[in-house]
Amino acid sequence: MPIEYSDTHICDKCKKKFEWIYFHQVRTKLSETPYINDVPSANEKLVYLFQESDNGLINIGVNCPYCDYDNQFTITK
Repeated sequence: MPIEYSDTHICDKCKKKFEWIYFHQVRTKLSETPYINDVPSANEKLVYLFQESDNGLINIGVNCPYCDYDNQFTITK
């Protein structure tokens, strides 16, 4: 799981800062050498929504680890 994006976000509801990451699962054949994955730390939250658009913007969705609020925001590449 190579981590592609990693950043911090301030929750829209409780205003606490938390880290989030997005990774891409690398698929390999059984006959190939297995890929060694990056291990996310325990305090990083995995995103559930990652949509890239044609204009270079990325829509991110991640739940706050403190209040479980559904944060959705946009970042640039």
